[in-house]
Amino acid sequence: MKSNNNIIDMINLYFDGELEKEDEAFLFSLISSDAEGRDYFKIMTTLKESYRVSEKLYPQRLEEKILREVSQNPNIKSPDKYYYIPKKLIYALSVILLLVGLFAYTEFNIHREKLRLQSEQVIKQTEMINLLMNSLPQAEVKGREIKKVIVRANLDGDML
Repeated sequence: MKSNNNIIDMINLYFDGELEKEDEAFLFSLISSDAEGRDYFKIMTTLKESYRVSEKLYPQRLEEKILREVSQNPNIKSPDKYYYIPKKLIYALSVILLLVGLFAYTEFNIHREKLRLQSEQVIKQTEMINLLMNSLPQAEVKGREIKKVIVRANLDGDML
């Protein structure tokens, strides 16, 4: 009995039309006993049928016919002419975009540095405010009458 590679080779020869008639019967008997060979034969049959259908829909000479008609008809313009942009224009646009990108990058870095400096300044001011708030003398609150409250700063440090 032949191996799976031999069955696949025989199936390929069959679809290429190169397998002899005596070997076709042998091939079909091998396929009937080999599941992998049957699956490969089904795939190749589907592929051959798809090619046959597409060949009917779009024959090879269709492209040649279209190109011949286009070249003979002067009213039909090539789409390349509509999309033609000179190389110098493309290079100029590239340089302009590069310069704009470089300018934007430097401006971004400048603004980032300004923001960093302002953040540091805000942090220093916050520390200064905290120092000033902590350096103020504590307030002392004493009640003398029932409805009257006196608030006075203790500047000397002694209590009244």
